[in-house]
Amino acid sequence: MARDVLSKDCPAIDAEFKRKNLARWFEIPPEEFTRTPPSQLEPEVLIRHLYLEDMFKKWLEDWGYETFVGEDLEGKESIDFTPDVYGRLKTLHGDFEVCINFVCDDPPSQYRVRALMETLEAYASENSEFKWGDIYIVATPFQFGRGTSASIRLQGKEEKYTVLKLEGDDISQLRGRSSELRLMRLMEDVEKAKALGPQPR
Repeated sequence: MARDVLSKDCPAIDAEFKRKNLARWFEIPPEEFTRTPPSQLEPEVLIRHLYLEDMFKKWLEDWGYETFVGEDLEGKESIDFTPDVYGRLKTLHGDFEVCINFVCDDPPSQYRVRALMETLEAYASENSEFKWGDIYIVATPFQFGRGTSASIRLQGKEEKYTVLKLEGDDISQLRGRSSELRLMRLMEDVEKAKALGPQPR
């Protein structure tokens, strides 16, 4: 029943409307989605997810990024990674990538965060295009627990790309600014995260 209603009334967005995207919006592993009873699907998660997805996509486009929603990034050895929002910016200095995933259940699931980071880590192997200068953002409208925050910090220290967490207060502050000030604030946060992580060799 819930799936029928969603297929009729869901707003049109860039991502193709498929079971994979429904699973992504409800934040359920795709292989488990077909076995999940409709009563266990949380509409609030879907609504928050779609809202954040649309907002961050528009922000990246304001900053000149080419954006994609819910598309698989194909890695080596058949390892794919699916960011909720992906942005690519080509400049004279090179190409820059931003991957964003949302965690919209309350409280945010540390299992989802760890699974996302492990998949990205496997995708972004030595020969990956996702590298120094690229940014991975994991965002929630709430606040990550201490264990999840520690996992995010550890990922940032170990990987060549910059890992940045954004919580409810951070998102509210970004939302309340102009596009230019929003970018400046986000880049300040990225620079702080970079300072905690590994340095390019």
